[in-house]
Amino acid sequence: MPNEKYELAYETMTMFEIDNVERKMYRIRALRDIPEHGVKKGDFGGWVEDESTLSMTSSAWIFDDAKVCENSYVIDNATVRHYAKVYGLSAICGNSKIEHDSSVFDSHVQGTVTMRGKCIVNNSIVQGGDITMTGFIEIENSTIFGDNVVIAGGPVIKNSQMFIFDGSIKDVVRIESCTIGARKNEVENLSVLENARLETLSLHAEKVTIGGYALLSGKMNLKACSINDFVSISTSTDELNLSHTQLNGDMRIDDDNADHIEQMYRIPLRHS
Repeated sequence: MPNEKYELAYETMTMFEIDNVERKMYRIRALRDIPEHGVKKGDFGGWVEDESTLSMTSSAWIFDDAKVCENSYVIDNATVRHYAKVYGLSAICGNSKIEHDSSVFDSHVQGTVTMRGKCIVNNSIVQGGDITMTGFIEIENSTIFGDNVVIAGGPVIKNSQMFIFDGSIKDVVRIESCTIGARKNEVENLSVLENARLETLSLHAEKVTIGGYALLSGKMNLKACSINDFVSISTSTDELNLSHTQLNGDMRIDDDNADHIEQMYRIPLRHS
């Protein structure tokens, strides 16, 4: 099937080092208008190694100095812009947008996913109805599904599974070795704000807000809760169950008190 959408501009051939390998790449040049993205016939686009990288039939496009190479491809209505890099065995699909200095390696991005700033996605699956990632974000060995999810600031997300509906993770957040939500009990209306850290836990939540300088560690089952201000929660048994609970103030819940928290509804507490 002849490529009537774009061509490789061979006169632009340039060697780029990507992932410590020198690669011969070419700018793409539009052979027809692509009105979905404001591309006109004759416009130059970003850089590819060969025509297998970019869909020949859909509206997908690579802009500016963005580079897509190796066994990666961009299809559907997806775009890669600015100085972004997509390499390894990666797929950018749906209405996804990879922008600025973001890089995607050996990962699958699908749905309506927007990555801005300096997002680094490695060996992960990111898929959702509307997921936005901005700032300096590292996502590694993770599976993230969700709708209306905002991940902003400087989180580090590693070795995780996140099944989120309508949630926010903002500012300097570290989420590591975690399972947040489950397919049968997905997180709903979750906000993890400011300098919160969630480490080595399995979190199942519904309409939960975690704010302030929170640190949560262990296994938790939260429902209709609000945890605010300077909160630290940890349990030696990795078990904590909060239900219909509102906890406010400068609070610390340690191992000895974890078993009693569920009965202390709507009471500002400090345990140490």
